[in-house]
Amino acid sequence: RMAIHFDSTYKAWHLWSLTNFELIQYYERYGSDKVRPFLAPAIQGFFEAIGLADSTLLCFPDVLRVLTLWFRHAALPEVEESLREGFRRVPTDRWIVVIPQLIARMHSPHSVVRRLVHELLAQLAGTEPVRLLRLQAGDGEQEPRPIRRPAQVLGDPGRTRQLADLPCPVGPTHGQPWRGLVAMAVIRQERQPAIPGPPRRV
Repeated sequence: RMAIHFDSTYKAWHLWSLTNFELIQYYERYGSDKVRPFLAPAIQGFFEAIGLADSTLLCFPDVLRVLTLWFRHAALPEVEESLREGFRRVPTDRWIVVIPQLIARMHSPHSVVRRLVHELLAQLAGTEPVRLLRLQAGDGEQEPRPIRRPAQVLGDPGRTRQLADLPCPVGPTHGQPWRGLVAMAVIRQERQPAIPGPPRRV
C-alpha cells in the first residue's frame, strides 16, 4: 500500500489492485465471506491503473477485472460507490472495448448492475459518438485489436435494430443518447455501400 503513495504509476496501481483481486478469487474459491474488505480497494486500484495507462490496450485486462467485480458484487454499497466514483474519473474511451459485455448486461436481474450499465452506455454515447460511429463503419485500422470488436456488434443492421428496440430505464439518464447513437449507426450502415474485406490467402 505504501508503494503506490511513492510511485503513483500504472504498474504500481495495477499490482496493488491485482493483489486484492487474487485474494478475492482465493476466498471465493473456498466459499469464504472474507472477500468484502478487498472489493473496494481492488476496484479503486483498477480505476487508478486504467486512468494512468498509456493506452486502452495496456489496461484492457484491468477493465475486464472491473467488469467481473462489478457484475458479481454490485449489490454491495461500497462496490456501487467505488464504481460510480471510478466512472466519473476515468476517461470514457476506456470502456469502448467492452461495449458487447455491457450490452449483454442491459437486462441483468440485478437492479444495480442494470442501472449502472445503462448510465455508462448513455455516458459513452454522449462523449464518444463519433468514435463509436467510426468503429461501426469499419474505419478502425489505427485502433488496437480489442477496440475493433464492438464494430462486429454495431456493424450488422439486424443486430443494431434489435439494440435500438431495447427498452430504456426510467430515470434522469433515460438511455436516450445510446438509443440515438444506435439509430444513427443504423442509418449510416444502410446508406454506405458494403466495404469488401481483404482477399483471402489461398
